[in-house]
Parts: sequence; structure tokens; C-alpha cells
Amino acid sequence: MRLALLWICFPLLLSAQKKEYDVHYFGYREGFSDRSVNAICHEQNGAVWLGTERGLFRWDGYELLDFSPKFNLPSTENLNVCVLLEDQHRCLWVATESGLFRLSPDRSRCERLLDVPTRALVMDDEKNLLAFCKIAPQQNALFRFRPKTNVPSKPDTLTVPGGMPTHLFPMPEGGGWLVQNPQGRMHLWRHGQFSKASFEGMSGTLEDYQYAIQRGRFRKKTLAVMPRDFEFYQHFLRLASGKTCLFVRGIQIAIFRENGHFRQYRIKFMPADTAQWTEPFNLQAHFIRFAGANAGIFPKEKRTLIGAPVCAEADRYGNLWCGQRVGVFILSPKQSGLRHLPHTLGKSMRAIKMDENGLWTATVEDDLFLQKTPDSRPERFQAEASIRAIFPLGEQQYLIGGDFYELYVLDLKTKSKQKLDLPHDGFSYSGVSDGRFLWFVRHGLLRFDPRTRQQQFFALNLPFDACKSAQRAPDNSLLLSTDNGLFRVPISPDGTPQTPQTLIEKTEFSGSLLVGDTLWLGTGGHGLWCFDLRAQQILAKYTTADGLPDNYINCILHDPAKGQIWFSTNRGLCRFDPKTRQFLNFGKADGLLNVEYNSSSAWRDPATGTMYFGGLNGVTYFNPAEINKSSEPAAVFLSKIVRPSADSGGQFEVQYPDMADLENFVLDLAPSDRFVEFHLASTDMTTPDQNSFFYKLEGFDNDWVPGGKNPMARFTNLPAGDFVFRFKTANRDGRESAERTLRLHVRQFFYQTFWFKVLVSCVVFGLIFGYFRLKLTQVRQIHRERKRIADDLHDDVAATVSQLSMLAKSLANNPGNPEELPASLQKIGSLSDESLGKLADIVWAVDDRRQTLGDLANRLQDQAEMLLQPQRIRLRVTFELGHPERNLKSAIRQHVMLIFKEALHNIVRHTESQVVFLHLQNQGRGMTVVIENEFSALRQGVRSSGKGLESMAGRALQMGGQFDVDKTETTFRVRFWVPDIFE
Repeated sequence: MRLALLWICFPLLLSAQKKEYDVHYFGYREGFSDRSVNAICHEQNGAVWLGTERGLFRWDGYELLDFSPKFNLPSTENLNVCVLLEDQHRCLWVATESGLFRLSPDRSRCERLLDVPTRALVMDDEKNLLAFCKIAPQQNALFRFRPKTNVPSKPDTLTVPGGMPTHLFPMPEGGGWLVQNPQGRMHLWRHGQFSKASFEGMSGTLEDYQYAIQRGRFRKKTLAVMPRDFEFYQHFLRLASGKTCLFVRGIQIAIFRENGHFRQYRIKFMPADTAQWTEPFNLQAHFIRFAGANAGIFPKEKRTLIGAPVCAEADRYGNLWCGQRVGVFILSPKQSGLRHLPHTLGKSMRAIKMDENGLWTATVEDDLFLQKTPDSRPERFQAEASIRAIFPLGEQQYLIGGDFYELYVLDLKTKSKQKLDLPHDGFSYSGVSDGRFLWFVRHGLLRFDPRTRQQQFFALNLPFDACKSAQRAPDNSLLLSTDNGLFRVPISPDGTPQTPQTLIEKTEFSGSLLVGDTLWLGTGGHGLWCFDLRAQQILAKYTTADGLPDNYINCILHDPAKGQIWFSTNRGLCRFDPKTRQFLNFGKADGLLNVEYNSSSAWRDPATGTMYFGGLNGVTYFNPAEINKSSEPAAVFLSKIVRPSADSGGQFEVQYPDMADLENFVLDLAPSDRFVEFHLASTDMTTPDQNSFFYKLEGFDNDWVPGGKNPMARFTNLPAGDFVFRFKTANRDGRESAERTLRLHVRQFFYQTFWFKVLVSCVVFGLIFGYFRLKLTQVRQIHRERKRIADDLHDDVAATVSQLSMLAKSLANNPGNPEELPASLQKIGSLSDESLGKLADIVWAVDDRRQTLGDLANRLQDQAEMLLQPQRIRLRVTFELGHPERNLKSAIRQHVMLIFKEALHNIVRHTESQVVFLHLQNQGRGMTVVIENEFSALRQGVRSSGKGLESMAGRALQMGGQFDVDKTETTFRVRFWVPDIFE
């Protein structure tokens, strides 16, 4: 019975599949190699990872990146990615022929965990990873990883009862994993351990398995022997999650599981290339999903190219990703509730009407069809006018109005047509019924009485050429949506039209719908308008910026059950919810055969709620209650961040942020890296060219920036500071995703920091303070120098001059003894010489032209010779000058000169010397002066007060130096040292 059912249903199911899926492909053009895609994984961050024979690729909907060169992966010839799996810590596990690898959550690091070929990789009920590896040509092993943290532990080698593992199988309904040993026996792996019992094959129900496991025995009967192709097992493990699963192996065998039972059938007509693929299905609902090269999903022209799918993965939007030998195909489920009238395909529609006799459809080719139900065979009538209006007259008769000022009465019984003579040729194709009369509009109003078959024309001189939609208001007035505005025509109780009232001027309206006191207006290029009849004002306007597929609205229908309105445009159908103000768009991806619709070509069946919209390629009809298109918006993720590299100038580095920890992540930019590029992507990758993106950098942008279809946000020359990058996306239906954020910190240049400004301020203040301090020191030094000069002039020169003055006055007043005159004159001469010498010393000390160390040495030598030569004392001079050209401090010059002269005067006055040694040495900034003499005896009768030595020691201390005097019986030595003598 089941075999017969499958024989009967299988061809129908295959043919039906072609209508339920839309196929998208990407391959060579996006950068794929010429090898097949073996593994697909949707990471939690949003991107899709694809494993091929030559590499590991990452796809974000816009860019295909080869990750093999970024890590220490083997050569592309030996990589052969078999399985991709993401654990609970968002780490990506890559099973290849060259070993097992693990990528960190931000994909910045890759580590090798195993060096042996890894053929299968699964996750058990405790979130541990089981790796099925080939460790020798005829030997397999099963390893277990326990990634309880983001750092995996070392693997455990699982010992399979009965020998090494050969295959992995899933238990029904997630009951664990079956591991097969070389003897063909199955052992259950569950809760981290193997069961003690074993069994052969798989048969019976899940309850039987559980009971047998508890009792330690298993059934021997086998209805289906599982195939032994391990690649097939891997995809079976990942897809066999439903209650019923169908998979095909070979040419004739089909095995499926239903409610825990395994069954096997032989299907002789199944092609060979339908093997190695599986997808869940529900047999109880009489709906089988099966994908294969000749299964009817793919177009005929692509079947040869596609071949058999290698792997498959389903995403959160119901799309099925199939890895092929030439790339990836995405199967997107079409909207199952949208249908089309077959007899209208390829024809442009004019009018649609439904009554108790059935559904009326009129085409541009003057064909008029009537069918009892949408699925019944239509009856065709030949018309002689482009039909725009169809009104029932009773007794199976209809009034038909056309574009060319004609009215017909169609009799269904006789199938005859009777043309009516009109009093005026000014009526249009639009018509409306007010319960008593039928009204047709053009430059005036044509009133038609269905009971008496009489018509009357009222010339109102309406300022428009065409009225494409007419509505009857609650007060029995007519609301006319025209190509030149919105007008209201009151109707008196006797059926006479009154003076028209203009509600909206100079706007083209193509469709209208009255719901209560709200009039929904479709415009010819300005979107959807909401008009309040009571207030006579426009409440809202909606355009493509708000989610409309197109700004040209043709027809509008109302769904009273949900309070939603439906309307047709030149780019598909749209559903609008006035409460949430959200739009849901339908296009070719949802199953529409045409997306351009006509005006005055829509109808809603009040009995069933079915809506009909006519377009350029026939009639689309559906029941709004059956439309289950998800309005869940796609999630947005940050595909990558491009920023200047910190290692090499002019290069850029790429970061792949972990979206789960994005809010805690801070992107830090150096002060010189004022460039950053954010690449955005949407998790809905079936039609990435229809996704829109919006972003805003708080602190830099005031409003949201519409990125449009460009998934990239670039910022250059960002100022220093903290920013928040916000981004979101909207899918082709206008549904916006949740907003995501990323914090951004741009560091300051060193000269922009607070401490640098404080330091600069301190330096500037210090320089100013130092400048004034230096000037003050210089002024004080000048004052001290002036005071010193004044003191020297007062103490030395003034005293000597005073003695000269006193001697001169004494000689003038008391000439005295002439014999004493020469002595007095001699004394006056000596005092004059002494005064001149002191004055010369003072002048020399302040002379800027004699400031160097060499000048001082010469001066000391000259003074010594002038003082010692009259006494017939020899002078021996030794100079060791390191910097004779450097200038001396003026005070140093004077103090050294005075100490030197005082020492020489003491030598001449108190000793009878034969020779005097003068030694002057300069090292660094210091100077040492040694004055030494050898004498035969001390002069008798000369007293010494000791003040000369005290004076010399005091002057040495003023210079910050040291003074030393050494006396013996035949020598007298004066030594003093000054640490800093230069300016």
C-alpha cells in the first residue's frame, strides 16, 4: 500500500516542488574555486562558512573571503574541508583531511587540535564534540572534546566496545548516537558513556529501543540496513531532526523514518544522481520534500550544471542552502498562498467582478470570462469594448461599460449583447452603485436605472479627463478619484447630482478605498494617502521611504478581519497595517508571476475574503488568512572592520568582531589612524541586493544616514573622542532589524592631551618666570658690581687721594724745613702711583675687552713683574690653561687679582726673597692658583697684623673656593682654588 502511494504521489510531488521554491545561485563569479562545496555552517555572528576541497570561505551576502591563507592551514590541495560546526562558545570547528582546526569567536586565531584526517564531527547531548577520525589506513578512532570554556581541553579517546568505530548514526528523536564496531554491532552513546548492551541494525519504534536498552536485549529483525557511505551519514546526522525523514541511497533504495519506525522501499525509476542528500518531511501531512538533480526543484536548464547536492543546511528564514560541485544554490520557499488564474496568464486585465454567478474577468483583448470557482473551467464571451465596469441587472443580465463610451446589456441565458443608445458620449469606464442607480463618470455623470433601463446625463463640467475610482460615501454622495484631484458630488434624495466640491486639487489619483470615515487614496507617483472625510484633511502620506514597493498605487482592497488594506502597485503587491503602520511587500521571490498591476482591476469576495488583483500577466488571487509570510525582520551584523594596520604603514588590517560581545567591545584607533570602514551585512542573504542599511555615528552624525544598498560605512579624519556606531538593516519588505551598537574611541595626539597642555603651560610659565628671574639677577649683579666698584673706589682710591690732599695742604700751609721737602714729594709720588695702580685694577676688572682666562694670566704676570723687578726678585711662571679663550666672571677676576696682589705684597714686605713661583692651572670650570717664594731671611722690624691673610681667605670663600697658606723657615706658599670661574 505504501509503495503504491509513493508511486502515485512521487511524480506529483516532484512537479509541485518547482512552484514552491525560488533558486538563487552564486559560484564562480563570487570567487569560488572549481571544486565542490562539502560543508555549510551558519555562524551565530551572521555569516555563512563554506568548506570546499581547496579552502575555507566566508560569505556575508556581498563578499566571498578565502580564509585559508589567513591561518596556518595546510595547502589548499590537501585541505578538503569535510564538516563545519559551531559550538556554544561561538568557536568554529573545521574538520578536514589534514586534521581538526578551531577558530576563535572573532576569527582572529586558528589552532590545530588534531593532525589526523577528521571525517565526521557531531555534538552530543552534553554539548561535547565527537570527532570521527582516520588514524591509519585501516584504523579509525573516536575523540571527544569538552569545550566547557572557550579554550578547549585535550581530547579524550573513546573506547568503543568490540573494537574501533566504523560509523556514527543518530538515535531517533535525539536519543543519542549509535556507534558501529567492525562486527556491525551498534552501541548507544548517551549522557557521556556507552551502553553496555548492543544490537544489530535498526528496526521497531523508539519505545522498543528504550525498552530493549533497559532490559538489555534488542530485536534481531532488520527492516533496513543503513548504507556505509560516511559522507552521506554526516549530512543525515545534521538534517534528520524532524519526526519524519526521507533519504535516498543508490538507484533503487529509499529509506525513511516516521515516528521512530525505519522503513525501506525500492523505487526503480529513481535516477542515480539523486543519492547522498536528505531533507525532513512529514508523511502524515502528505507533503514530501525531496531535493535532487531531477527532483523538479531546479529549472530544467540548470539540472545538468547542478548535479547531485553534496551538502545542505537550513537557515532561520526557511531557506535551504545546497552545496554543489560548482558553488552554492539557495532554495527559498515561495509564498504558498499566492495563486494565479491559468486562463488569464499572458493577458493584461481590465476589470474583475464577482457575484452569485461566479467570477468575471475582463482583458485588454476584449475577452470576458466567467467561471464558477477559481479552479473551474472558465466560460468565454466576446465583447466589443474595452470593459471597465460590470454591474448585475438581475435575471442573469449584466450591464457592461467600456472605454469608448459604450454600454452593453449581456444576457447569460441567450449569450446575447444589446448595445444601449446613450444621450451623451461623456461617461467614463469607472462606475459605482448607490443602491438605486448606477453612476458613470467622465466630464459629467451618467445615471442608469437598473429597473427601468433608463439613463440620464448631467453635465457638471468636471475638471478632469478620467475618473479611475469612485466610492459611495455614508451620506450617499459620490467620492471621485480622478487624474486631476479628489471631488465630492452630493446626491439629492430624488437622485439629482449637486454642485461638485473639490477636496484635493491637482493630484492624480489612481485608486481609492473608503473605510468608515477614512478614505485611502492611491496616487499616481506620490504614494499612499490617508484622508479624513469629517475633517476634510490629509492625515498621512506614505511613500517608498516608509516601506512601499512603489509610489504608484493602482487598486486598494480592505481586509475587515484583520483591519489591513491590500493594494497593487507597479512593483508588486503590498499589505499595510494601519495600527502598526508597517508594510509587507510581495514580489517575484514570493511567487508572483507579474509585479505590474492595472488600475480598476481588483475585487474582494465578501463571502470567502479572497482578493483578486489584475495585472499585465493575468490575475493573482489569494486569501489573506492563508498568507503566512513572516514579518520578522532580518538581523544585521557587522561583517568586518577595516582599519590602518599598526605594524606597517600604508597597510590595512581586517577585524571580524564577535557579535555576541559587540556591546562590550571598544574599537580603539590611534591618533594617526583617522580612517575606519565598517562592512555591514544582513542575515537574510537570499536577495542581498534588496536589503537596505542605515547607520549613525553618535557624536559625529546628527541623524541616521541611509546607506541604501551599499553595505559599507566609511569615516575619515575623525576627531579625537568617544563615539557610538549604530547600525540596522531593512529587508525587501521594509522590516527593520533591531539596532546594534559598537563603541569607538579615537585617541588624542600627545599635544591634545590635558597633561601635555598642563606641561606646556608650566614650561611657558617657567620660561617667563626664568626670563624675569634672569633679568632680575642681571640687574642685581649690575647693582652689586656698581656697589663693589663704588666700594673699591671709596676704600682704596679715595683714601689714597685723601692722603695726597692732606700732604699737599700740609706742604702749602707749612713749608717747614727745606730738607724734608723731597721726602714729602716722594711720598706724594708713591701715593699717586698707588692710586693709579688701584684705579687701573678697577678699570681692568670692569673692562669687557679683557674678560678671558688668558687675559687674567697675562695681567697676573704683568703685575708680578712690576712689583718684583724693583726688588730684584726673579719670577718663574707656569700656566696650564684648558680654556684660555672663555670669559671669566667679573667678580672672579677682581677677587683673584686682589688675592694675588696681597700675596705678592706680603712676600715683598716680610721676606728677603730671591725667586717667586707663580702657577696657574685650569681644569673644567675650576681654577687653581699657587704663589710660592724662597727666601733667605725675614725682614726685621716689620710687623704683621694677619689681616692680609684673613682678607685673602675671605675673598676665596666669597668665590666659593678654598684658601690655604703654608709657611716654613725658607718658603712661603699661598694656594687657593675656585670651582666655577666662567660665565
